[in-house]
Amino acid sequence: MKKKIFLVLFLIIILGGGLIYSFPNLLKAQNLGVDLTGGFEIKYDLEPLNGEEVTAETVKLTASILRKRVDALGVVEPEIVVLNDSQIRVTLPGVEDEEGAREKLSEPLNLSFRNIDDDLLMTSDVLDENGASFSRDENGNAVVALSIANNELFYEVTDAISKSENPYIVIWTAFEEGVDSYNTEYETCGTELNDNCISMARVDEAFSGDVIIQGGFTDEQARTLATNINAGSFPAKLIEVSSGSTSASLGDIALNKTLFAGIIGIGAIMLVLMLLYRFAGLISSFSIIVYSFLIFLVFYLIEGSLSLSGIAAILIGIGMAIDANVITFERIKEELYEGRSLKVALKNGTKKSFSTIFDANITTFIVAIILFSFGESNVIGFGLLLIISLVMTILVMVLFMRFLLTLVINTKAFDEKLGLFIGVKKSDVPNLSKNEKRTKYHFKKWDFMKKRKYFVFGSLILVILGIISLVMFGLNLGIDFKGGSEVVVASDTALEESELEIDFDSLGFEIDSVVKIDEKTYKIILPNLLEDAEKKVAKSYFDDKYGIEPNIDVMSDSGNKEMTLSAFKALIIASIMIVIYVSIRFKLSYALAAIIALLHDAFLIIALFSIFKLEVSAMFIAAILAIVGYSINDTIVAFDRVRENSQNHLNLSNVELVNKSLRETFIRSIYTSLTTMIPVLCLIFLGSFEIINFNIALLIGLVVGTYSSIYIAPSMWLFLEKHIKISDNEEDEPTEHRVKGVNS
Repeated sequence: MKKKIFLVLFLIIILGGGLIYSFPNLLKAQNLGVDLTGGFEIKYDLEPLNGEEVTAETVKLTASILRKRVDALGVVEPEIVVLNDSQIRVTLPGVEDEEGAREKLSEPLNLSFRNIDDDLLMTSDVLDENGASFSRDENGNAVVALSIANNELFYEVTDAISKSENPYIVIWTAFEEGVDSYNTEYETCGTELNDNCISMARVDEAFSGDVIIQGGFTDEQARTLATNINAGSFPAKLIEVSSGSTSASLGDIALNKTLFAGIIGIGAIMLVLMLLYRFAGLISSFSIIVYSFLIFLVFYLIEGSLSLSGIAAILIGIGMAIDANVITFERIKEELYEGRSLKVALKNGTKKSFSTIFDANITTFIVAIILFSFGESNVIGFGLLLIISLVMTILVMVLFMRFLLTLVINTKAFDEKLGLFIGVKKSDVPNLSKNEKRTKYHFKKWDFMKKRKYFVFGSLILVILGIISLVMFGLNLGIDFKGGSEVVVASDTALEESELEIDFDSLGFEIDSVVKIDEKTYKIILPNLLEDAEKKVAKSYFDDKYGIEPNIDVMSDSGNKEMTLSAFKALIIASIMIVIYVSIRFKLSYALAAIIALLHDAFLIIALFSIFKLEVSAMFIAAILAIVGYSINDTIVAFDRVRENSQNHLNLSNVELVNKSLRETFIRSIYTSLTTMIPVLCLIFLGSFEIINFNIALLIGLVVGTYSSIYIAPSMWLFLEKHIKISDNEEDEPTEHRVKGVNS
């Protein structure tokens, strides 16, 4: 028996040690986002060109052309994402020459063949794909050879031109109606002085084959033109609406801080689990290592790009995944308090806990899908990693954990050592053969619902204060919403706000606000959009003075309305889907109560951000939706126990049912909130400043979500059950079999 348990321990230590040893290499292999490696990100709005409507096909084609241009830059692991029917985001990790890359990406090449009256004859569609190549004419001059795809059209056009009064074809790279004209540019057309009107050729006869473009090109100019032609002509006009850059040095700082916070957070969770659940906590800690390793492995295999928000999602996912273990362990302890053997307690406990864990994770999964589908940039990464985390929760923290617990319990080493195994005193386990009854109950005399009116009233007061604050002061919107420029200045030594104000004044930049991150880092918000030249000057200035190139993010306010609408759309869709799922799995009264609590939590976070003037950014939306997932998770656990008790205790009133259920789940709620808060607190105090408000929102949400799942959601359910007739067409619902007078 001892040999078996020592063998299990040995295997856990060896496997755990091996995974920990492999972790650094797995982390190094990850594709890192621009906020961790340096580089820049740019978002474009697409506007109609030549009167043509921007369609989904237009956006898709534009993204394909951008992909070709990015490939020509030689960027490792670029990301081109179609955000919606009129927006595209391009992310270029590791790029230092931001201006050069931007010019290459958005160079307005729209190749067209026109007559000297500027009438359109043909577009680049007449050419083969990748049909342009560098070549030389008979005199050795650099030219661009064009391979014709539509020989019939090319023949018809050249035949008509050769017979016209002015037999010339003018080739333009970016002709703009009302601005460009051959009549005003003919003197420079085909010379180095004009990179738009690149060639004017006389056509004396019809052509049906390949041709060349001559324009007095240098070798470099001809090669660049051929590359650009192959990259394609944009079917729409690209309008830059936002851009952001991160220096490699600040990216390294952010990565190191976040990883350090993560290690401390995970270590603290493991310590808490072992203190609470002894040997079972040790097994859970080993499962966390497996869980974390597999998440990073899956993300690496799908070639995801890891960002600060992604690491935050993993740490939060770990905190929430522990919930599965806490629910299982508490169920096992309850079975032991009923007098079951350890083996039977494991069987019953894991069986009863699975339904709760499944329902809770499905509702959070719904929110993660919404985040991934409707989010932007880092929000998408957060949603994707949350999805992976939830899948791994079932596979590792439920199924794998059950396997390990079964393996250990089958050794029988802990049959008489329940305290060492899971923290249960032998004296608290009744001997059923001696007709002993259960004596261990948590919060047996605690009446959670006695003061429910006061809690509901208190929440109502907070909601009213929040409404007043929002009406009077609004939200402290970041540049994601109101537009502007954000400059993060860092130094190896302490910085002074007054000195930075002098710096920006000397650069001629107006300051909107200054936020102190720490002694060596400040974030300065500018109301104006910095131009490329201004960004270059600012980067050079601060790099020379403080030794670290600043991060500069620029965003127009054109995406304000769309981002806000997307956020509301995501919240509404998530709420509707949760109502549908909970109504199917429980009943409509549970679903409505859960949604009321959910909206209560989301609004209180928004209200507190308004009251304390914390900045609201795109990641704030992700935090709200993540808390929606957590809040519904917590509420479902309580409601699942109410449903179970309603089936097993028909003589209890609704108030007694809720009180009994909350007593049985209260410890789990506190432990889960604690283990989830640990990594969030570590990220706030030890992590990177870029996502500090995101983590503050999560922390507020965790506190509010725990409170609402204990007091607000059950109170709303009691109100709905008492005052509103909700028919679910469930004739076998236990509440319909209660006898009036017995449970009233």
